[in-house]
Amino acid sequence: MNLWPDADRQQLRSLIRNAKKEKEGNKPPKSARLIFQYLRELAENEG
Repeated sequence: MNLWPDADRQQLRSLIRNAKKEKEGNKPPKSARLIFQYLRELAENEG
């Protein structure tokens, strides 16, 4: 969170929680992909 103070903490927590559930349930990593996309957008908007 120090890298991107404007990040939506609630959204990230929700995505992380969902990604953990998906991994435990051997489901496709939809939330993990969304986390990656969200962080990539934050990085692109920073520059």
